[in-house]
Amino acid sequence: MAIVLILMGEMVSGDLETVYTWVFGLTIAAVFFDTIDGPVARLLRAQSPMGAQLDNLCDATTFGLAVGGAIVTFLLEILSLELSFLAYVSGFLWLSAVLIRLARFQVDQESADRSEAHLYFRGLCSPVGALFAVALMQLAVVSPLMKMMVPFVLLFIAGLMVSNIQFADLPKH
Repeated sequence: MAIVLILMGEMVSGDLETVYTWVFGLTIAAVFFDTIDGPVARLLRAQSPMGAQLDNLCDATTFGLAVGGAIVTFLLEILSLELSFLAYVSGFLWLSAVLIRLARFQVDQESADRSEAHLYFRGLCSPVGALFAVALMQLAVVSPLMKMMVPFVLLFIAGLMVSNIQFADLPKH
């Protein structure tokens, strides 16, 4: 939620470069904590079905809602007033892609053969997609040429999250 507060502050200060540096840094921190929460729970023997559901809720909030809000804010800065509705559509599509990705992951986990579980992800995982999205916005703030590509690349990343392409689960390989 810190990302949302920073974005609200941006509307007052107008310093996009500083704001998206913070958004990028906080997203990296969120990915780090998302990566270690499962192993730490297993190490402490504190894993539970409730914990798995709460992890998905945190992923939806952090990588879906907060990054979707960052996308809306960013696109409102670069789109003309006539096209501003596309910023909201893009944020909604991003959030929808993350939610679909998380729901499919949960269904795959419940129905997976345990020996094959977690060797591959179907679709790009939402933390990696979020990192790509905020890195792209960070680059676009300092490079005007990149601004034109942002909406299309974000749509491509969202498409990868809901795709059936298999991505390796690197810790298992």
